[in-house]
Amino acid sequence: MKQYMGNIYYLENNIKISPVDYRTNKNRLIPYRKLELGSELFKAIKSVTIGPLCQASPEELAKFLVCKCDNCFCGIDTIYKSTLTYV
Repeated sequence: MKQYMGNIYYLENNIKISPVDYRTNKNRLIPYRKLELGSELFKAIKSVTIGPLCQASPEELAKFLVCKCDNCFCGIDTIYKSTLTYV
């Protein structure tokens, strides 16, 4: 993280990222950060890896990103589906 302003962090190119927050799932706490979806973020991301339990296909994720991000999908070259297993 590059800068800190109040409770909002900024990465390179003024990409906003929230402080760590938590959600629950099956009696577990899962930490996460919210990223601002926008053209600057997608210029910084070059590839995406989907977890092995994700039911969305790489093609579905690509369509979602184009739909939600006003066609600023240009920075992402490849979407991978992980084949790793959980222990």
